[in-house]
This record gives sequence, C-alpha cells and structure tokens, in this order.
Amino acid sequence: RIGPVNSVADIGAGTGQLTRLFAPHCRQVIAIEPDPAMRTVAGESLAGLTSAHIVAGSAEQTSLASASIELLVIGNAFHRFPAGACDELRRVLAPQGHVALFHYVLPTPLTDMLFSKLATLEGLSSRTRTAWPRLPLSALFGHIKLESITMEQEITQDWDAYFSSACSGIEAPEPGEAEYDRFAEIN
Repeated sequence: RIGPVNSVADIGAGTGQLTRLFAPHCRQVIAIEPDPAMRTVAGESLAGLTSAHIVAGSAEQTSLASASIELLVIGNAFHRFPAGACDELRRVLAPQGHVALFHYVLPTPLTDMLFSKLATLEGLSSRTRTAWPRLPLSALFGHIKLESITMEQEITQDWDAYFSSACSGIEAPEPGEAEYDRFAEIN
C-alpha cells in the first residue's frame, strides 16, 4: 500500500515472523528484540535471509541511526512498550516514513470467557499490568488520522500448540510457581 521501501525495522521482533515476511522484499530488515531466547529462535528462523539482521535492543533503545528507517513494523507488541519507546521510534523513522502495527483479535466469546477466568489469577493480573503499559496510539502518532485495515485470518491449533503459545507470554506463570496449575486448568 505504501510502495517499495529499502529499510524496515521490526520492533519487538520476537521470533522474527514479520522480519521473515519483509526480508525477501527489502534491502534491509532489522529485527530489534530485547529477549535473548527470542533472538536465538529468530536467528534460526531467519538463517539464509541475507537482508535480515537481528539486533539486541528494545523499542525505547533501538541503537538505530536517526531518521534511518522507512518502515517500522510492530507485531502484537505495542501494548507492551513503555512511554519512552514513542520518542525513540519517532527518532529513527525517516521523514515521510511509515509505521504499521499488527495485532490479532480473538473471537469475543472465547476472549471474554478466557480473560474473565485468567483475571482470577492475581499474580498473572499483576504481571500483565506491569508488562502492558497500554500506550494510546496518539502517544506515537499524535492526533493524525490513522488508516486501519482488517484482514480475517483463521488458525487451527491442537491443544498442545495453543497451551505452549499461552505459556510463552512474558506474563504467564512458570511451571513450579504458585498459580501455574490453575493457569494450566483455565487454559
């Protein structure tokens, strides 16, 4: 929709899913990820993509040059960014650059049922409040008109894949923690 770009930064890249999608189409895609384990997985999944580079950093400290990135992509991570991230992202974005936020929405009945049960786990709720500053989009974009595109997608997972995904969230209790067994029962 925006035409070709040469430089993309995937902020909060995780395992590199978005980086992998953009790498074949751009000269340079930089995956910025703070978690060493996620960077390791990203390194394995991005092996052989010469335009993809993984960098230890965070949304608030990318180590990218000022005005160097034509397109910032953020996949289901903006809700975790602290306020300082917005200043950093504006700093690295080139004039006339673009930002694309990607997120998923679970079906409402499932979301309502699951999150009402998860809210009973005080440790998980406390970690979620800490991990999700939930910046308003205006913190990054100001009060300009935003374009929103919705694309429906369907995913089918078996229970093991779903539960593994739920456990991979940074706010999920770890095995051995007090709430882990209740968390496993709810999921």
